Amino acid sequence: ATIGAGATIAAAAVGAAQGTAAAFATVAAEAEVAASENAINPVYEEVTVQVDAAGVVGGADNALEEARGELRSALGPYATCRAGVVLTFGHDPDIGSGVDLADAVNGLLGEVAPDVFADAAFDAFASIAEPYGAVDVRLYFLAGCPTADGDPAPAPPGSGPVATATATATAAATAATTATSAGRPTVPAGPPSTIVVTAIIVSTVEATAPPVRPSTTPTAAQVTIAPA
Repeated sequence: ATIGAGATIAAAAVGAAQGTAAAFATVAAEAEVAASENAINPVYEEVTVQVDAAGVVGGADNALEEARGELRSALGPYATCRAGVVLTFGHDPDIGSGVDLADAVNGLLGEVAPDVFADAAFDAFASIAEPYGAVDVRLYFLAGCPTADGDPAPAPPGSGPVATATATATAAATAATTATSAGRPTVPAGPPSTIVVTAIIVSTVEATAPPVRPSTTPTAAQVTIAPA
């Protein structure tokens, strides 16, 4: 009777551990997809437009409308992309005026392509190189932009969070079915023992401004085996 009870408990523990592992593997897979979709491509795209610098910075309607038209045309190939980081350079012999121009153009980007820049981080810089009045918009897109080259390569098989969850689950299931030389399932005596199945989901987002550091979030589920 004791052997039968122990076998039943061990079998139940294995089933619970495997079920928990499957759930964690699903969560890990979803996290892996989300991480890959939100990874910033380190290879940037750059567009340059020529604008009326004084008019754009001063808020002149004609200058702003012309600048919007130039930006729409330049950004047309990226209509289905999502920008993660945008670095804009205003060309002016005065550094302060160049930064003001870049900042003003940053304010127009969300107007002309709201879907592209909805989640982007912006920064403004100056360039003292001619031609003055030109604005360079450096675009770091999220992975998956079909017009941007050099997307990050996918992770090698067996190296992502799904593999981590699966390997940990296998170890837990093995621990639950440890047998003695007589083939009798062994359930530890004394206080209940706990099998902990842990899936470590690691997502790294690479960004230039503001910097985003890698984060590790452990998640654990416990299956308790009562002693026979």
